[in-house]
Amino acid sequence: MESTNAFIDHVEIDVYADGSFNPELRVGAWAFKVPKLNLEGVGSSEGKTTARFEFLAVMNGLEAVLGAEGSDAPIHIFTDCESTVSAIERLSAGLELRKPEKYADRTDLMPRMKAALARRRVHVTRLGVGPVAHQDCHRNALRELRQVLANDTTLQRQVALERQRARLAQLLGERGSLVERLEKVEQEIMFLGVAVEALEASLSQLEIARTIPVAGGPALPSTGKGGATVHE
Repeated sequence: MESTNAFIDHVEIDVYADGSFNPELRVGAWAFKVPKLNLEGVGSSEGKTTARFEFLAVMNGLEAVLGAEGSDAPIHIFTDCESTVSAIERLSAGLELRKPEKYADRTDLMPRMKAALARRRVHVTRLGVGPVAHQDCHRNALRELRQVLANDTTLQRQVALERQRARLAQLLGERGSLVERLEKVEQEIMFLGVAVEALEASLSQLEIARTIPVAGGPALPSTGKGGATVHE
């Protein structure tokens, strides 16, 4: 990590941060960038949620700024993580977190964040489509995560295993649906077979009845195709 202390006091310092996460392996990476101070950093570790690595990106960026220069310039954090924005806003105001169970994956990081926020005036903005600096953070975090996976054959095999398990579970679910559908089709075939046989028998009986002479009268004529009367 490099830094330059060419800095004008009281000018707001922008910190851009982003994280990346692999839910299959529960491994993630974070990255931050501080253009005014020529600071940037990346890191990776195990974790359970994307939000943890978004939080780590902000926290490490904030700590890097505090360690690089000693002014009292306010810090402006830019992140696309809503829960990180909420946490910083509450902690900066000295308030308790709303629904702290939502931050269970970051409980161990809260003391560090509180300590950093206590040293400087900090405000935060949630990004939509981020500027170039934030896009750089996104690429850097993703690159770091890919590098971690590429350097660890065990993780590579775990990724392959998890993907195969997921595909197997998907196919088993599809097979179950097909078996259930097939059972319904078989039942419908049996029902229609019985119905067809009954209708055929009924029609045969009607044809026989039409050919039997009525007492005191001639036999009913049979009909040919199209309902035309056949005369013998």
